[in-house]
Amino acid sequence: MQSNIYLVGFKMSNERNYPKFRNTRTVENRFAPQVAVMECTYTHLIKTFGRPTFSAENNDTFEGTEQCSWQIQFESGEIVTISEERGFGDRDHDIKNTTRWKVNSRSTQSYDWIKAAIRDSNPKG
Repeated sequence: MQSNIYLVGFKMSNERNYPKFRNTRTVENRFAPQVAVMECTYTHLIKTFGRPTFSAENNDTFEGTEQCSWQIQFESGEIVTISEERGFGDRDHDIKNTTRWKVNSRSTQSYDWIKAAIRDSNPKG
């Protein structure tokens, strides 16, 4: 059974192969290249990273077609942005039904950490 430990705002698993992380508004990741498109549910992201860092539901504004995004900072300094992958102008959908997510980061290793964190937080799929 996995338990989570909270330490100075960073979340970690007892059995992890990635640095501790936190969901935070205090970092900037604009213009980071897209490193992947991953498939998982909105619920998986919520269970792993908590509520979206930025959300249209909270009246946050976006430059593109996004309705929500997570800004994840790893203890090692890497920053990852996760946002829904949609076509230009495609605004008419329920974000909770989204299964394709863009992953932007300046580190490709951080994508592996993101996948491992989601897998660890959702052991039953």
